[in-house]
Amino acid sequence: MTKDAAKAKEMKEQGNTYYLAKQYLDAADCYTLALEFCPDDEGERENKAVYFSNRAACHLRLEDFQQVVNDCTEALTIKPKYVKALLRRAEAHERLEKYDLAVADLKELVTAPPEEAPPKVVQKALTDIDRLQKLHEEKMEQLKDEALGKLKELGNSLLGHFGLSLDNFKVNQDASGGGGYNISFNK
Repeated sequence: MTKDAAKAKEMKEQGNTYYLAKQYLDAADCYTLALEFCPDDEGERENKAVYFSNRAACHLRLEDFQQVVNDCTEALTIKPKYVKALLRRAEAHERLEKYDLAVADLKELVTAPPEEAPPKVVQKALTDIDRLQKLHEEKMEQLKDEALGKLKELGNSLLGHFGLSLDNFKVNQDASGGGGYNISFNK
C-alpha cells in the first residue's frame, strides 16, 4: 500500500463519521486504513498517534479493552503526554481490573502541560486516582485472603497425615507493623 497523508486523513474523517454514527467496527477499520496510509515521516507522527487513539476509542466502545491498551500504548510511544490516549488506557486498565496501571496513567496525565490537560480533566483524574487506589487496595486484600485460604487448604492436607490441622496453630500479625506474623502451637 502506497503511503499517502491525504488518503490517511480522508480515512480518519470517514472513521469519525462512522464513530459518530456508533458504527464502531467500521470506524476502527477506517482508522486502521489511516494508519496504513500514514507516511512514517516526522511530520505525520502526531497524526499517527491520533489514528491509534481514535481506533482505541472504537475498541473501548466495543469493550475490547486489551486492544485499547495496545493502541493507546502505541499512541503514547509517539506522543507521551497525549491526554486522550492516557484517559482511554486508564479506563481500559480499570475495566481489566488493573487498577495500579490505571492510577499510573492518570498520574502521568496530571503531569501533562496545562494546554494538553485542562484543569477540569486534571481534577477528575485526581478524584479517579483516589477511587482507583482504594479499589486496588481492596483487590490486593481479596487476593491475599484467597492466597491464605489456599495455603490453609494445602497446610491442612499435609498436616492431616500427622493428625493435625492448622486449627492447632495460632497466627498473629506482628504488632510492630512490619507485615510479619508469629505462629504458635495450641494443643
